[in-house]
Formats: sequence, C-alpha cells, structure tokens
Amino acid sequence: MTTPPKDDPDRRCSSRLAPDSPTTITLSAGDRRYDCKIENISLTGIKLRLVSKLPAADTVELEHRAGGRFQGTPVWRSRDAVGIAFQRPERRLERALQCISILVNPDLDLTVY
Repeated sequence: MTTPPKDDPDRRCSSRLAPDSPTTITLSAGDRRYDCKIENISLTGIKLRLVSKLPAADTVELEHRAGGRFQGTPVWRSRDAVGIAFQRPERRLERALQCISILVNPDLDLTVY
C-alpha cells in the first residue's frame, strides 16, 4: 500500500461527503478493533482517521451504530489515515451509507429520482 493519491476530481466516480461534526466508526482487522473518525465517505469508499497504526490486512469490517456492518479493502494508508474501498456496493451497503450520510449531513437530500 502507498500513501494516498492527490485529490483529482476526475478520478472520483462518486461524490464524497465530509461530516459536519466528528463521526466515528469501528474498524475490525483480524482480532483487533479500532475506533476511527470518518474524514469522508462515498458510495465506493471511506477515508478514516486513526489513533493507532492499522496492521496490514486484505479485508476489514466496518461497523456503524446506524449503518450496520460491511466489508472493505484498504487501498492506501498513511501514518494516521486509511482509505478503504467498499467491496462491491450492493443494495444493503447503499442503505447503510444512506444512514451514515444522514448522520454526517442531516440536511442532505437523499431522494432517489
């Protein structure tokens, strides 16, 4: 894994949302659990701020009190952050992300047209 790539809006396939206030999520890797702060989130991935270094892991599980549990793959990491790609977004994952998005930005309109 490498350090995060520079933000390039043309590279993103979905919009990212940043929390209005500190929002936490639990990341599980192997038998360890980490409370992380959500930096931003989209339908395809999430950037988390870590207090301690995350060990190498092929897959992780994320758990949010409103959004439920879902799997992801770390795609980059730095000293205090990690970027995780969600494993193939599906209907359940989309619903979980909608719940988290509402918590992150209560004024967001998630109406599907």
